[in-house]
Amino acid sequence: MNPSIIHSAAISLCQENKKLTREIHYLTADPTGNITLLILDPVPAGEQAAVASELMKKEPSAEQAGFLTVPESGQYDIILRMAGGEFCGNASMSAAAYYSMLKGTSCGRITVKVSGAREPVIAAVSSCSSDPEVLPHTVSDSNTNVWHGAVEMPPARSIQTVCFPGGRVLPVVTFDGISHIILDTSTEKKSDSCTGQEMDMETSQILIKEWCRFLKADALGMMFWDREAGTLTPLVYVPAADTLFWESACGSGSAAVGSWLASQENTEVSISLKQPGGLLEITASPDGPLLLRGTVQFI
Repeated sequence: MNPSIIHSAAISLCQENKKLTREIHYLTADPTGNITLLILDPVPAGEQAAVASELMKKEPSAEQAGFLTVPESGQYDIILRMAGGEFCGNASMSAAAYYSMLKGTSCGRITVKVSGAREPVIAAVSSCSSDPEVLPHTVSDSNTNVWHGAVEMPPARSIQTVCFPGGRVLPVVTFDGISHIILDTSTEKKSDSCTGQEMDMETSQILIKEWCRFLKADALGMMFWDREAGTLTPLVYVPAADTLFWESACGSGSAAVGSWLASQENTEVSISLKQPGGLLEITASPDGPLLLRGTVQFI
């Protein structure tokens, strides 16, 4: 593995009225623009949120952080815990790519135990994307620092329509560890509603916190989906990590849109969602597997 992709930073924490400084080693992963810090050093669970917060201050482009553990043996290849304990498909894909680099392989199927998911997820990754059995929908890339990935996402726990305080009725897709509200902005524009991200960004940032408490969700996303344009703008709030971001891309939010659409059409659907950071692909069916495809680059 190229050692130049491993960064380090001195992180200061206050404990028992003492200021302690420790050196943290981490990777900066770019899965479709959703910049993710993957921390390689063991950090006690009670300190992870604080360490992640301080590290993200040093890396202002980062939208989230997680902690990696590579067990010596067992049923998992790699363990990922997000700073807020939420689930993240993009970070899972990034963890799988790191594991493949660590083991010196160019492709494989990696078992990732990730926070917010009851069962481990399987991520297929390839640095050349030429194996049709691993990644049948990708094309080869001469840049070996780019990993193509496909993650078998956990199925939605529930797909329902919820009436929120104030009377808005919206679809909610709930996964273990995170829920997503879907707002079809193409429909809203036609009805002159003011819930679209461009028209009502400030209100959206207030509502997502209120609605997270209303739903009693571990974390909440608001997915502004323009069905006609095929675009998705994600807003994600994680209370445990105290983070609120207009994300460049959201894997679980993309999966939520695919799951909702498959449930409505009662058939398998494959959609490409153009997000600020790039393209994510979702294949979903009412009772079948849920697959997320994208790319990861370490920077």
